[in-house]
Amino acid sequence: MAGFKSVTEYYNVCNPTAIPYIFELNDKNEVQKHFFLGNPDEIARKMQGFANQATKK
Repeated sequence: MAGFKSVTEYYNVCNPTAIPYIFELNDKNEVQKHFFLGNPDEIARKMQGFANQATKK
């Protein structure tokens, strides 16, 4: 996933999984770390399922 310099950059990204997305900020409110909250394998499965919707007829 692309790196974000600020939280506002995230709002330009679609999160179709409805999984909470966490930002860890420093004292200057700059993003230090960002990640989905949950099991990485389950998140990957949901994201792949969403990506596959575009290919289904």
